[in-house]
Amino acid sequence: MKAKTYALDDIIVVVMRGSGFTPLEQTIMDSGEPDRVIAMREDFQRVMAERYKRTIEELTGRKVLAFLSQAHVEPDITMEVFFVDGPLPGFGAVEISEPELSRLPLPNLSAALDPSAAPHPAPGPSTAPDPGAAPAPGEAPSSPG
Repeated sequence: MKAKTYALDDIIVVVMRGSGFTPLEQTIMDSGEPDRVIAMREDFQRVMAERYKRTIEELTGRKVLAFLSQAHVEPDITMEVFFVDGPLPGFGAVEISEPELSRLPLPNLSAALDPSAAPHPAPGPSTAPDPGAAPAPGEAPSSPG
């Protein structure tokens, strides 16, 4: 079995790979019921949760606020996640969050949903081409309609 622990801010993740199956689990796997093996492992983790939390609290000096456990059969991976009551010294993180909506400039949604609600251009010189004006370079002259 290979085990690796990751600590980041106030989260500790323990990943165990290839822990192998007990003879009982292997028999259940061979009978085509891997979901039962997962259920048994989840029950075991639930029974062990208090011991695991106590161990993490002793090792870190932090209180465990939440414990999550997940088992996977193929490949054989088990993951334990502990959320503790404060950041662990020396294990930082970068927090990326969404900006506050109240500070964002919002588009004119009524205009986007209802074109008749769009603001009309201010009166002024027309932006339509002048039919008497000379054509721009590279343009063919227009013929009167």
